[in-house]
Formats: sequence, C-alpha cells, structure tokens
Amino acid sequence: SIQFNSIQFNSIQFNSIQFNSIQFNSIQFNSVQFNSIQFNSIQFNSIQFNSIQFNSIQFNSIQFNSIQFNSIQFNSIQFNSIQFNSIQFNSIQFNSIQFNSIQFNSIQFNSIQFNSIQFNSIQFNSIQFNSIQFNSIQFNSIQFNSIQFNSIQFNSIQFNSIQFNSIQFNSIQFNSIQFNSIQFNSIQFNSIQFNSIQFNSIQFNSIQFNSIQFNSIQFNSIQFNSIQFNSIQFNSIQFNSIQFNSIQFN
Repeated sequence: SIQFNSIQFNSIQFNSIQFNSIQFNSIQFNSVQFNSIQFNSIQFNSIQFNSIQFNSIQFNSIQFNSIQFNSIQFNSIQFNSIQFNSIQFNSIQFNSIQFNSIQFNSIQFNSIQFNSIQFNSIQFNSIQFNSIQFNSIQFNSIQFNSIQFNSIQFNSIQFNSIQFNSIQFNSIQFNSIQFNSIQFNSIQFNSIQFNSIQFNSIQFNSIQFNSIQFNSIQFNSIQFNSIQFNSIQFNSIQFNSIQFNSIQFN
C-alpha cells in the first residue's frame, strides 16, 4: 500500500540496472512529473504489478536504451491523464508479458520514436483505451511474436503523423475488439509482414482514414471472423506493392 503524491523528477540518468523478482501491490501515483530522464542497459526479470493507479503523470524528454523485460505480469492497472512528450525507445525486448484488466483514459503521446523493439509471448486481456491521441510517432524495426488480444475496446483515438518501417507480425490473435471514433491522419506503412493472424468478433464504428500510404506489405494466413464496419471514411489512400496469401473471411 504505497501512495505517491506530487513528485517531480528532473535530470535523472540510470545506467546498468538489473531488477529481479519484484512485486508491486496496491500502488497509487498522483501528480507526478518526469523531465529529462535517461535509461541505459536496464534488465527487468520476474516482475509482478497488482492494483496500480496512475493519475496526472507527465513524461518529458525520456530516452530508453538497451532495455530487456522478462516475465512481467500487470494486473488491475489504471492510467488517467498521462502525457508523453519527446520519448525515444532503442533496443528494447519484451518476453513473456501478460496484461490483465488495464484501463487507459486521457493519454497523449507526442514525438515518440521506437527503434529495434521485439515483443515475444504477450497476452492482453480486458483492456480499455479512452481518449488517446498519438502525434509524431515513428516505429522502426519492430517484431511481434505470439501475441493474443482479448476483450479490447478503443474509444476516441486520434493518430497523427505516424510512420511504420520494417515491422513483422507473427502468430497474433484478436478476440472481441471494438473500435469507436478513431481518426488516422498522415500514416505511412513501409515493409510490413503479417503471418498467421486471426481476427474474431471485431467491430469498427466511426473510423476516418486520411492520407495513408502502404508500401511493401505482405499478408500470409489471415482469418477474419465476425467483423462489422459502421461509418468508415477513407480519404487519400495509396497502396504500393502489396501481396495477400491465404486469406479467409467468414
């Protein structure tokens, strides 16, 4: 039962840190501000988070380099009023991560760059995203392996100026996903590969796509079951060099 209120971190640097077998229960963060933080060579092993609440948190100028997460479990986490500005992630690896009962409300991401990230064996259960805005995000060299999404809801999400380069998705399953009021503006996809993806019970409502470009995309073994699209608008979309293999719509 730990509570953090009105905390400010300025100019912090973490180098060569290793966390093993850590458990967090009943933690609350209120009015926390992080400015100019750098993380280098950090390893997290066997970490469990239970009943965590984040309220009014601001992250400015954060850099993550060479971080490895192994065997992490998140249960009952709530994020409210979080702002991320100028964040860079380099060489990050996530292995065996489980997210259960997570709620994101009023989150803003500005100027974020992801480079060389690998996700392996990740499970998302009962996640809700409300009022999220992504601005100026770049994803480079990302690999997703064995990911499962169950009972996810996206409400009022806006994506602006996003670029995806060299992304690979392998063995992904989406179950019971709902998208409401989503807007995509200025998105570019380059060199993306989807292998063994299954979509079950997906609903799209009020989605708008503006200025989207797809280059060199490959879809292999994709299955869509019970999908509903309502009120979708596509404006200025370009598809270049796309290959679809073994796709099934039911």
